[in-house]
Amino acid sequence: MSDVAYPQGEEVQGLDDAGLTLRRRSTLGFVFQFHHLLPALVLADEPTGNLDTASSDEVFVLLRRMHAERGTSFVVVTHDPRLAAR
Repeated sequence: MSDVAYPQGEEVQGLDDAGLTLRRRSTLGFVFQFHHLLPALVLADEPTGNLDTASSDEVFVLLRRMHAERGTSFVVVTHDPRLAAR
């Protein structure tokens, strides 16, 4: 049987569970196959970036309503200081 190695050339065959966990945590990522694995999460990159102030306010009201009614969590990236302050 050949040695098991990561692309960096590190042999991992002799590592215990803790060692394997550390290697996996530092070198592997996950892409989930099904969107429903994280049902309470919306990733929003500049959701109000090209909107006027009134439209931005409406979008924020909708985001807050989704959170209140459905328990949806949001990760929002924004340059809008008004949105960030909320």
